[in-house]
Amino acid sequence: MLVAETGYVRAQLKDNVIIARVLCPNITHLEHQILQTQISELCSKYGHRVVLDLTEVHLIGSSGLSTFIALNKDISAAKGAFAICCMKEDLVQLLKMTHLIKLFKIYPTTAAAVEAIK
Repeated sequence: MLVAETGYVRAQLKDNVIIARVLCPNITHLEHQILQTQISELCSKYGHRVVLDLTEVHLIGSSGLSTFIALNKDISAAKGAFAICCMKEDLVQLLKMTHLIKLFKIYPTTAAAVEAIK
């Protein structure tokens, strides 16, 4: 069920999990705050179980990484679950290089991520 669509995020609800597909190809200082706000608002309305689908994302800057950290922290504090899926291999390598890979649950598909956190 589609619950929101903006220029930045298309969100649907499946098995009480928010699947937030990021629509912008870059997550940099220009996009990060809007994404964080929109996903936080979805959490307030639909609960704190979130899969962030990065199928469309090709570049993540330091601000984007900070957004992931903040969302993970906020969702964990609310006793929710946060996962990332459909991440391009070079972006996975970025998380490995920065040692942030340890903070996140990363899945190859949306279905696998939803199943893991529902």
